[in-house]
Amino acid sequence: MSPTPVIAFASPVHLRTQRTLRCTCGRVSMSPQFRYSLFPRHIPTCSAGFSPAPIPLSDEPSAARGVRRLSYATILSQCVSALSEIAAASPPPSNQSLRLTIDFPPESSETSAGTLVSRYENNLNFSEKLLAGLGVPCDTCEPVGGTVEICDNINPQGGGEYLTDDECMVGFRAQSSPALDGRPLLIMINAGVDAGTLRDVSKYDTDQSAVVVLVNCGLDRLSWFAKRSFAGYIDSYASAYYLKNVAGNGWLFKCGNEPWSIYVEGAAGPRLVSQVEKKPKLFDVERQIRVAMIRSVS
Repeated sequence: MSPTPVIAFASPVHLRTQRTLRCTCGRVSMSPQFRYSLFPRHIPTCSAGFSPAPIPLSDEPSAARGVRRLSYATILSQCVSALSEIAAASPPPSNQSLRLTIDFPPESSETSAGTLVSRYENNLNFSEKLLAGLGVPCDTCEPVGGTVEICDNINPQGGGEYLTDDECMVGFRAQSSPALDGRPLLIMINAGVDAGTLRDVSKYDTDQSAVVVLVNCGLDRLSWFAKRSFAGYIDSYASAYYLKNVAGNGWLFKCGNEPWSIYVEGAAGPRLVSQVEKKPKLFDVERQIRVAMIRSVS
């Protein structure tokens, strides 16, 4: 099996300025000079098949922790491969769509800004590039969801960017995706952090032959009571791609049909600690990572 291809491109340049962005039905319209370049503009469709998928770390060190930064180009490439692999192994059922999730850590601009605007922009931008990677031009898709505007509130007392509606789901619907065996595709993101908005996904999830993808919606963070309120719908989603930093130098990782993998990062790069078929509890992941770190210095 060939490894997942890594797409290399120049380091992103983030342009921040006072502006008003308009978004109609989940589609942001802005001048080209204000486009975020976190993800490459054109991504080739990647063939499924990788064993094992590498942790998507770049060679650029992080000033914050002294370890390597995440490579979001590699994350994007791996997500395309993961969705293609799962769709190929899962023919359309007769009772429901193929429901998948993608979760990865936020980009530094999102965590430093601390607002929903950066989170929304990055997730929307990633979704557009994911569509391109799956062979679907974004301008051929049908926008679905609420109407969101990104505005600046500038006044002498202070202000900043804000979303006019942070309690809705937005996304794109494609009639056919070449990388998913021609199946319809629905990609959705959460404009806010309210878990209740996830109920809106079910009303757009109407095609039983479609592939439905939730990007960074954090279903694993929902409480047991919150999941109960969704009457089992949330439990029907499976993880297509998952990457989470644990205990500083550790990672919990899943890509496609590969097992859940626990890595610890050292001077020579990430080292595989263990693999399990079922998603482990975070406290168990943290325990394994700390034991591995102690053994590495002993």
